[in-house]
Amino acid sequence: MYAAGNPLSRSTHDTRWKQSKVDAKNWTKQTKEAGYTLAVRELLKDQANVHRIPTNGGPTTNGIKNMDQWLGESKWDVIHFNWGLHDLKYVANDGVTLTDTKTDGSHHQVTLAEYEKNLSGIVKSLKQTDATLVWCETTPVPEGSQGRVQGDEIKYNEVAAKIMKDSGIETNELHVYAQSRAEAQLPANVHYTPSGSEYLAAKVSSGGRAGGHP
Repeated sequence: MYAAGNPLSRSTHDTRWKQSKVDAKNWTKQTKEAGYTLAVRELLKDQANVHRIPTNGGPTTNGIKNMDQWLGESKWDVIHFNWGLHDLKYVANDGVTLTDTKTDGSHHQVTLAEYEKNLSGIVKSLKQTDATLVWCETTPVPEGSQGRVQGDEIKYNEVAAKIMKDSGIETNELHVYAQSRAEAQLPANVHYTPSGSEYLAAKVSSGGRAGGHP
């Protein structure tokens, strides 16, 4: 999830949100957290101050738990958000540890029914900010991805699509966009190459343009 404000009126020093930095020598590890944020920030540098939450967003349960703290007292113009890849991953009986989908007792970290309930609660909280909200579809799960099943993201996107339609929230169709350039994604991995992150950033930065904001 990231939030943006008009650069002429928004401070960039809210400590609940951070300006991510990625060490090129440690790219694979760090971009699992930063993703396309840096590229989006560069594309919108003359239009908005772009901030992301100060941690990995995790599953929707994490969003429910931390949303008020993340939003703080700041006024945000645009909030671009997604949950899904952590919800649909398979975990062991402890409910946290990523595990093989065929392991006995493994299950989705968050079921579809729980995902629907949690995401609806997150949307309710975000709508109270009066920001322009943009939902971003969950990107593809390639065959062979650790702890995930190819195609599960479609089921979760369908649940999210209904919530966004009922709530009148714009959707950034990143799933189809990402599918059109499969080589942008790491093999058997839900994460992206450096050029792949830039490719996604081009689509992300175009979402929610309203009233002069990104």
